[in-house]
Amino acid sequence: MAALLVIAALTGLALAAISSRVLGRRRLIGDEAYYLQCAAAEDHYAPRPFLRVPLLSWLAARCHQQHDASGQRLRRLLAAASILTVALTVPAGWYLGGLPVAATATVLLLLQPERLVLEWHIWPDALVGLVTTALTLLLVIPTEPTPGRMLILGLLCAAGCLTRIDFVVVPPVVLASLYSLDQNPGALGLFLLLTPTAVGLTIWSLRNRRRYGLFLPDDTWTFNLVVSESESHRSAADFKLEPLLDEHFPDWSAMSQTNRVQSGLGSLMGLARRPLPFFRGILRRGLALLGPDTFIREKLLAPDGAYPEIPAGWRRALDWPLRLAFPILATLSVLGVLLGQAPPPAYAWPALSLLAIATVFFARTRFRLAPMPVIALLAAQGAVAVAEALADAVAASAPPSGVLLAGPLLLLLLTSVRCAGELPSVPKGD
Repeated sequence: MAALLVIAALTGLALAAISSRVLGRRRLIGDEAYYLQCAAAEDHYAPRPFLRVPLLSWLAARCHQQHDASGQRLRRLLAAASILTVALTVPAGWYLGGLPVAATATVLLLLQPERLVLEWHIWPDALVGLVTTALTLLLVIPTEPTPGRMLILGLLCAAGCLTRIDFVVVPPVVLASLYSLDQNPGALGLFLLLTPTAVGLTIWSLRNRRRYGLFLPDDTWTFNLVVSESESHRSAADFKLEPLLDEHFPDWSAMSQTNRVQSGLGSLMGLARRPLPFFRGILRRGLALLGPDTFIREKLLAPDGAYPEIPAGWRRALDWPLRLAFPILATLSVLGVLLGQAPPPAYAWPALSLLAIATVFFARTRFRLAPMPVIALLAAQGAVAVAEALADAVAASAPPSGVLLAGPLLLLLLTSVRCAGELPSVPKGD
């Protein structure tokens, strides 16, 4: 395992260097500029335009103090987090299925083009992915839920929640995973798991109340509710991601913090009054998160996107891998569940909960960077199970199980609905 771990880390480092070289100079996109502007400001956490949980802003401020005005040091730090995530996938796969699963998961994750591009950008997804993978590793290691282990799980959950607010769904899911794995943490373990997150978010909310008059750790969720409610009034044909964002953002940025919360709660009531369109939106966002990439192809690699100097040949070369790579990964992960156990293995629940919450209010394909390592583990189990089933069928001179047909059919579904990039998605504040 140690040799595979070193190989994975070195390969990840080499691929990161190559992708940085190929993509060339980067232009700041969306919230990337926000993080660097706040790093240079006197108040690194000011609600411009969103009130956010602090961890990424804190890292940006520390890097800026080390003369990193361009964000290069911060980018390298986030790329290092992505490489460390790949390294943590190795022992997780080893505990799940030995060398075949560990090696397959590592290769699948290393070669994901979305990971290679997004790891160089200033968004919290890489950090959330590192925390999610560390949680998964602790869940797959066959040990008792000792106080020390529960405290580490609790601290990781707190770190995730202070990096991106939607991680708040994960701590109770981790608890459910432990019970499903027949690991009763007891009252002390429950306290150690949930307290760090509760204390961290409460302290940050008190700080925001004192400074900005709003007792909340983060208000991006209110903007997401406004956008989601607006989408429910539109058909899929006339909905476009960025025009919808541009439509709401000017008024939103001019609102007071209190009015933003009131607007978000009003949108929540609107969604409750129109549940059918809301559930149609959930289905559309679910397909968006399982289908071909749109965020990188339509925003980062656009002529006016993050890489204005990238040759047109490289844009074309990256297009189809970005369309197909994640649907293949998702297909193999479903096979991993179908050929293993159902519902999905409990170790994957925390990561899958991040996908689930994304289908409720927002969906950009870059949000799946965080759960991608765990999906790669499921996909590796699926690929190994398919290989073993085929080998057994060949040895027995019999056709393989009919469940293997689910793979090609699902892949056809996932790729056909969005290969042209027409299925929209809904933005999130960070």
